[in-house]
Amino acid sequence: MSQYSKRKPSLALLLSIFMPGLGHIYCGELIHGIALFFIFSILPLFFARIAVALPDPFMLIGMVVTACVILGVYLYALINSFKIARESSESHILKSYNSVLFYFAAILGGFALMFSADGYLKTNIIEAHKIVGSSMEPTVLRGDYVLTDKPRLQYHLCELADVYKPFYRSEHNPPATPLVPCLSRQSCVPQ
Repeated sequence: MSQYSKRKPSLALLLSIFMPGLGHIYCGELIHGIALFFIFSILPLFFARIAVALPDPFMLIGMVVTACVILGVYLYALINSFKIARESSESHILKSYNSVLFYFAAILGGFALMFSADGYLKTNIIEAHKIVGSSMEPTVLRGDYVLTDKPRLQYHLCELADVYKPFYRSEHNPPATPLVPCLSRQSCVPQ
């Protein structure tokens, strides 16, 4: 027995706020919704990797462009799903994926994918470190942030400059204490 339901633009917008692409799935556009979700999840990794590969003066510009592209995809998903739901005022047959359980699983799976992508980004591409000490003053001040370009450090692709290499140390001697992120200042000589 088929169920009929009228699409609600506010619900499409709410689903897209939680997970870009989910509002499109609600509107019956499964492929479009899945594509938007993966673009929103994978695009930051791709653009961040490109931004890190840029010369140092352009890295910040690359990261800002990355943030703008991600925001653009997010806004497109919100506006487009609302527009599709509003324009289709007639009732439609509910698909097997138009259920609360599917939406809940999609939101949980989406958050898991985005958190794992964020972890990959911090582990393998770039990570920001806040300077909490004053041992490197006047070059680096307390409260400054230093970006660690992980591939450049890993493959020793550096220029003649100071390099701040991240490492973790225990605050106290016993190994059971939590590790604290630290930075060591090293001079880098090109090979």
